[in-house]
Amino acid sequence: MNIVFISFQPYPFGMAGSKRVRLFAENLAGSNSVQVLVIGKDNGANSNVGELNGVSYKLCNFSRVQTIFGYAKAIKALKPEYKSGLKNVIVIYDGIGLTNSIFAKVGRKLGYKIVTDVVEDYNVHEEDTGILLTLLHKINSRVEKNISKLVDGIAVISSRLRNKFEKLGVESGNIEQIAICAENVNFTYKEPRHDSASFTFLYSGSYANRDSVDIVIKAFKRLLQRKQNIHLLLGGAINDTIMEMIRGQANIKYAGMVADKMYYDFLNSADALLVTRTNSEYSNAGFPFKLGEYLATGKPVIVSPVSDIADYLRDKEDVIMTDITSVDAIVKDMEYLIDNPLEALKIGQSGQNKCRLYFNPKTNTEKLEVFLNKICVSD
Repeated sequence: MNIVFISFQPYPFGMAGSKRVRLFAENLAGSNSVQVLVIGKDNGANSNVGELNGVSYKLCNFSRVQTIFGYAKAIKALKPEYKSGLKNVIVIYDGIGLTNSIFAKVGRKLGYKIVTDVVEDYNVHEEDTGILLTLLHKINSRVEKNISKLVDGIAVISSRLRNKFEKLGVESGNIEQIAICAENVNFTYKEPRHDSASFTFLYSGSYANRDSVDIVIKAFKRLLQRKQNIHLLLGGAINDTIMEMIRGQANIKYAGMVADKMYYDFLNSADALLVTRTNSEYSNAGFPFKLGEYLATGKPVIVSPVSDIADYLRDKEDVIMTDITSVDAIVKDMEYLIDNPLEALKIGQSGQNKCRLYFNPKTNTEKLEVFLNKICVSD
């Protein structure tokens, strides 16, 4: 096959979206021709054109207006990537909307099959995104109602997204659910030296409303009243509200934005990791990408069981499932890991094994490859 990924995410280095595209692309490259076209701006960490691990990529510099009306530029970008004699497919990351449907339309005219990989449902977005982005989400919702006419297949990250697109008229056979992928699933970690009398919890990522980090901090502060020599380590782009909550807290450390090359060692420096999301429609439609990376470390993970997490993992065996609405529940679960080190070790090891089974980039990419081949030979 000849597979062209189209994404607004930076490539090859970036956040969760960049990693999902890269892990699929690199694992597909062994037996396919794979290119990644980045539409829009880069994050400053990547070159505009390059090749990494068998995947060629380039920044196409489409303006917002051109992503809507730039048919000639879209043809210029896609036509040279088409390879006669091969099955040609375009994979558009994160759904079809106003600013990328042009690539689906042009791609079809050029002879490509069109597949989109959907990881969120922005129709139920719960964050304050501002007037323009809110308007864009509403417009995208209207475009999405015609998705069965724009694409040949859809990969989704959750069962709720599968159900959504079936209701929008997409045939069930043209939808494939593919879970998150953990790049570090086969890493060999050296056990960091910990003071046996101390215990460190870690959260790294976004600090949006759905991540409930404020509840985690409240729970940790309450736990400090009962436990000594415990620490909370935070990484990522923190917001003013969280910064104010941790100001003057000696046991809470903010590490800032952690570089890619240091990120997995950063996760491994803690004793337990936290994935806490609200039980909202938005959270349940997506799936926390960081959960796979956390489980891969072999450290115990405290997680709120949103989306399909309970379909993959068992409470008190693979993870600790907590009630994010209750500070008392989080305190209890944190304390359990501190007071039961052998059980914590078993939970971490079992979670790591489940990660290798369900969130493995190699096996999940194989699932995607089978799906793309199926779409390519369909009428």
